[in-house]
Amino acid sequence: DSKLFPSGVMTPEGRSYIETFSRRLYRIFGYSFSCHPDIFERIEKETHICERFTKFAKLYNLLKHDDIHIPDSYWETNKWY
Repeated sequence: DSKLFPSGVMTPEGRSYIETFSRRLYRIFGYSFSCHPDIFERIEKETHICERFTKFAKLYNLLKHDDIHIPDSYWETNKWY
């Protein structure tokens, strides 16, 4: 949408949109981690999608610290590669 992302420049509205999307996506990961750990680990072992998304979101400050519920120690102790 060119109103949210004009010419590749991030507007405040665009950043807000991305932060909201990131927070909602991370909630799905957090729910899976808490309520379905066996499925979460199986998918994470194959794709590392939550780990990669979490690192990306932290790098670009898309999530607030309080929104992150999967501890960093989980990624450090579960190296599948």
